[in-house]
Amino acid sequence: MTTDPASLAATASILRRLSGSITAMSESIAAASDADNHQLPVSARRAARDLGAAGAELATITAALEEQVTRAAYQHAQRMHQARMLTDAATAAGLVVIDGAVEILPGIRGVADPAAVALRTEALGTLQDQAAGLTQAAATEDAALHDILGDIAASAMHLADRLR
Repeated sequence: MTTDPASLAATASILRRLSGSITAMSESIAAASDADNHQLPVSARRAARDLGAAGAELATITAALEEQVTRAAYQHAQRMHQARMLTDAATAAGLVVIDGAVEILPGIRGVADPAAVALRTEALGTLQDQAAGLTQAAATEDAALHDILGDIAASAMHLADRLR
């Protein structure tokens, strides 16, 4: 993911308001289609009913999109926190995280102490495993989000096609 959680959360908030506005408008339009409303011709009431139903469907699609963007913001914030914890643990062990991989800092460091070298080597293996797990989890979550957003886009396209 190439954005920050705050931007995703702001986008979700806009989508939430949009969904609410669409719901309110579709309800108003649907009210005009009420069978007891004899101020409009039958064809206009039918068109209002169809438009109100399409608006309700669009509101549902928008709400689903908002839910996924909210979830993505939370997951992204969680990943950023986990990556920061990994970086802190690597730094504490005398290691460094470069492009998501944990490595031993280059150069000579202190006195050759076999116990310290063994601890650093152990930490390296553990932290490399954690980094790989974070990378795999991110890829899995991103792929799932991509699939869900594709489904939402397909629903929106289906609605658009019906309205043409």
